[in-house]
Amino acid sequence: MLSATDDRIFLSRPPRSVLIAFLASETSLLLYVDRHHLVSDSFDQGGIMLVQTFLLLSTACCALAANVLIIPSSIYPVHRYTMKHLAEELVNRKHSVTWFEYGWKKSDVALSKGVEEVFVRVPLKDPVLRDVYVVRNHSVHDRIWSTDFEDESERTSAWLASVALCDGLLQNVEGRKQFDAVVARKFDTIVVDDLYNPCGLLHTGLQKSVFIYWSMTALRTESAWAHHSPSPPSYLPVHGTKLNDKLSFLQRIQNLGAYLRAIYVHQSIVLPRIDNVFKSVVLDFL
Repeated sequence: MLSATDDRIFLSRPPRSVLIAFLASETSLLLYVDRHHLVSDSFDQGGIMLVQTFLLLSTACCALAANVLIIPSSIYPVHRYTMKHLAEELVNRKHSVTWFEYGWKKSDVALSKGVEEVFVRVPLKDPVLRDVYVVRNHSVHDRIWSTDFEDESERTSAWLASVALCDGLLQNVEGRKQFDAVVARKFDTIVVDDLYNPCGLLHTGLQKSVFIYWSMTALRTESAWAHHSPSPPSYLPVHGTKLNDKLSFLQRIQNLGAYLRAIYVHQSIVLPRIDNVFKSVVLDFL
């Protein structure tokens, strides 16, 4: 059994082995020691302290900070507000954090002073997109706070808007220049917002980097399909159906229909448009 916090060690002795854990400045080391080879029933507190000291000295040089890139979606301000807490916590833990965001309008949500922010403002000429996502005077923004609100077209519309936003970034000379500059930099890991963020996914593909697919909502069908998460429609209700996990036979049939519909819409309407935006950029990097 083990419980631990940064820079502290708590050790207990299972019947057949001794588990020693050492945590120091984001570096974790787990060492399993067979009791018959290293310790015995008389292994006392002094021996434990000796091993702890050895681990401390041998791993202190390995405690390195990471270089992290965060790419949020800007379609809705709540994405920036949520992910800024992740950036702040990483900075507090002495990591280097770069924030790359592209959008039609910069949010008023401020980031931590230790975060290197790169924001690219993308030109917008479409009056409909301006009305819905920039001026935000559409009625949907008032109804969204209602407990019974459900707009079936909202997710598809937001995905299509994000494709237009990503295309605008790549077609703009200054935007493309800054995007390429971020792709050229090396990061230890990248945190990518999984909703309405095509250019974030494009970045990870071009850089062939290790990335974390950040999801801040209930598991959506299209997201589960994209990162191969288990989402059996017999047990997991599809987002928007207002069903729960106690499904009757008829409800499972309804849920399966909603699941297939969500997959079809994303595969036949959203993804082909994303592919068309990506083609020219990928060819430039070949």
